[in-house]
Amino acid sequence: MKKYVRFFLLGTMLLVSVSGVQASGLGIRGGFNFSSLPSSQEVQLGADGWGNRTIEALSDSYTGYHFGVVGYASFLGIFIQPEFLFTQTGQEMALQVQNDLPDGEFARRQYFTQEFNHLSLPVVAGLTIGPLRVGIGPVASYMIDRTSGYIPEMDNDIYFGYNDWTIGYQAMAGLKVGNFLLDLKYEGNLSNLGQRIEVGGREFDFDTRPRQFIVSIGLLIL
Repeated sequence: MKKYVRFFLLGTMLLVSVSGVQASGLGIRGGFNFSSLPSSQEVQLGADGWGNRTIEALSDSYTGYHFGVVGYASFLGIFIQPEFLFTQTGQEMALQVQNDLPDGEFARRQYFTQEFNHLSLPVVAGLTIGPLRVGIGPVASYMIDRTSGYIPEMDNDIYFGYNDWTIGYQAMAGLKVGNFLLDLKYEGNLSNLGQRIEVGGREFDFDTRPRQFIVSIGLLIL
């Protein structure tokens, strides 16, 4: 709980700090994010009575959403835009079990979705050219919850370990028309979301570093 409070206070201070700058405002925003992994990643989990097991993070895109508050300030053609958002993302996974069959077919296969809820604090700064804005900046995210569609009928002893904090960056192109904001962002990660997978007390490194495209609209109301 203390981590949530500190993160909330940090986001609030950043948003309030822009209110004293010329051409500034505070508002609300929301939109969709389309996340995926740069490539498929596999971890061989070894063999048991059912045969060799493989866990794979698929590169398929996952559609999530975000909403929260946004601050905006500009001066002499330069802008800064901090945001404090609730962000929901996810990734598609596959667990496969392969027996020693002549044709090498999988005896069992299960697809499931991992979903993650974050508090995100992006801060983008850049240049304004009329209504057009282009910028780049860091983003910090804290995982507050995750859910899994994994059904443990294939293996009762698999644990997915994820990092609570992730650090990344956002590159943005957007429009500001009056108090209306329209932004298109690309977000990459500098730290891993996936940490490890544990199977029967054995740990396997599992590097999942997702990226996402973000479409967001906002309205400055203060």
